[in-house]
Amino acid sequence: MIVSHGKRFRSLTLLPLEYKWPRAQQEPQELIDILDSFDELPILRQLHVVTSRMNRLLFNRRSPNNTFESLILTRMPSLQTIDDLPLTRETVVNLRHSEIKRFAITELSDSMIQALIPFPDLQHLDLLLRFNSPRPAQSSGLRIPVSSIRIQRPKTYPLDSIFNFLGLDLRRVTITQIDVGNFFDTLSYLQQFKSLNHISLYLTQTLRLYDVPPNISQPYRLPTVTSLELRFGGRGEHGADMWLVRWSNAIFDALINAMPMVEALKLVGDIPSNAFLPYIKTLNGLKELDVHCNLKTFPAFPHPRTGHRLEQLNWSGNLPTQFFDHFESPLLRTLSLSGNSGQNKSFTRSQCSSTNFHVLMLSFNLPLIVTACVTSLSLTTEHPIYWDLASFPAVNQLHLTDSIWNSDFFEQLLLRPKECPKLEHLTITGRFFEWDLLLLMLERRNFVTGPGVTSVKSIKFDSEPSLKLIYPISSLLRGKFLTDANSRFFASINREADV
Repeated sequence: MIVSHGKRFRSLTLLPLEYKWPRAQQEPQELIDILDSFDELPILRQLHVVTSRMNRLLFNRRSPNNTFESLILTRMPSLQTIDDLPLTRETVVNLRHSEIKRFAITELSDSMIQALIPFPDLQHLDLLLRFNSPRPAQSSGLRIPVSSIRIQRPKTYPLDSIFNFLGLDLRRVTITQIDVGNFFDTLSYLQQFKSLNHISLYLTQTLRLYDVPPNISQPYRLPTVTSLELRFGGRGEHGADMWLVRWSNAIFDALINAMPMVEALKLVGDIPSNAFLPYIKTLNGLKELDVHCNLKTFPAFPHPRTGHRLEQLNWSGNLPTQFFDHFESPLLRTLSLSGNSGQNKSFTRSQCSSTNFHVLMLSFNLPLIVTACVTSLSLTTEHPIYWDLASFPAVNQLHLTDSIWNSDFFEQLLLRPKECPKLEHLTITGRFFEWDLLLLMLERRNFVTGPGVTSVKSIKFDSEPSLKLIYPISSLLRGKFLTDANSRFFASINREADV
């Protein structure tokens, strides 16, 4: 039935049934056989063949797959993107007059470079190099006209053997497997691309005790970069943490001069806080900040508040309350806080005695100047929260993620229905038990609350609720009042087992 509708497909993703060895050896051929079952795919533009990493690397070690090549040439005349499955040099040569703009290869030999030159509209190239991948001759002078590239290579494969053959109009680059010690050489190579606007680097920390950062005599210059992503992974020798701090400070000190115009910054990994926070404060045009790390303390800065243009903040991990003392964000629209990696320091703790036990309560400690304009809020917490709903007068979308305490919000909104007056859209991810609170909140919010307060219009779940819940929830969202009290009773925590 699916094959008969092939003429209507614009995008197609093929996944193997399983990856277990030895069946995984046949993955590519089995998926290609599925493709062969389609007589024609005339408007197909994107083909994603999901296969194991081993088969991606082994695919081109076999003889060229004439079936796959002929399928592309004869049955997919509009194809522009091939994801995950690399092409051989012979296939690339035969596709030079096609509309294809994105694909992967596993070598950068002289013959492959010659085959890539006739692609004037090449938008993206995945370069999946192996230890024995051939290297091009340094004197060829040819450059591949590509706008974006992702480089996955062994650490022993030199980067200059790649960058010297990329067109100078390169705009986006992603590189995996870069040793921290080679970071500065990478910046030096990238300076030649004057149109570069996005850099994503995956740094591995294999520092040794005697490694020291280089002395930078001349600052690096990459003023056109507006989007930067740095991922720190791995650990060095035992006891090398002090050296890691030195290298991190050197890296971000170099970025202050090299990339002062960054508007979107993403940092992931075990990064010392004193290293990257001074760099963030120098980015006067920063609009999006995405940080995934734990901070125990926030260093003191004598400088005034910055971050006046920050529109989106996503922080996963411990966030000290002092952060917002230094980053004023009157334009902040999207705020996402996640404390799964530890107790989130953006919440304050207070203990309430009750006979023979203590209850841990958490409450927001964010200044109103930060939250006043927030329209989209996402929160993940593993502890009960005291909701100060008055802190979010402009919230239109709320995402509660993976917490059994989601119902606390609905209870507070039920008791104070005029707070969060612009809330219209909810997303609930993870566990949720007290459905009756949700139904009661929707009733009061959508039917009892007076003017100036919007009705909740949509609720999204990451899994399909019980059929007994779908009807009352959808009825309330459509503006139909529930006249049957049992609709709320069966959804209470006392009837959870029935739901």
